[in-house]
Amino acid sequence: MKVHDRAVDTDELTHRVCAIPFWTVLRIRFFCNGSKKGVHMTNEEKHKRILEWINPEERVTVQFLDAWDLNTKITGCTDQLVDLSIETHVTHMRQHISVPLSQVELSEDPSHYTRDPERPLQRQRLMLVIDEKRPSIIY
Repeated sequence: MKVHDRAVDTDELTHRVCAIPFWTVLRIRFFCNGSKKGVHMTNEEKHKRILEWINPEERVTVQFLDAWDLNTKITGCTDQLVDLSIETHVTHMRQHISVPLSQVELSEDPSHYTRDPERPLQRQRLMLVIDEKRPSIIY
């Protein structure tokens, strides 16, 4: 097997893969295994998919470039913006932001399940991958 144009034995490759932090592997896997298998979704398709998750009892996962696995409620969505209420480290305080749908990629998070007892159980929940740094929190 070749890595960076040089021969690498299987033991060295296994060592390199095992040295990658677990959350990095998960982030790569989630981003690469998106719901559309690499096909770019239009804002209309994203809007329709996000509307199903607007529910005060449900959470979605949000990943920024510098913050991963954030529990979030979707509070609203238009054909251009999605409104998010992100949990912070301070109890009962949330960060409210609006993100353009053009900066959002949709995926699924199999490490969480749905919470609303009135709806059928789903073994995964929606994940929003935002290709920006998380906005600073103002308390």
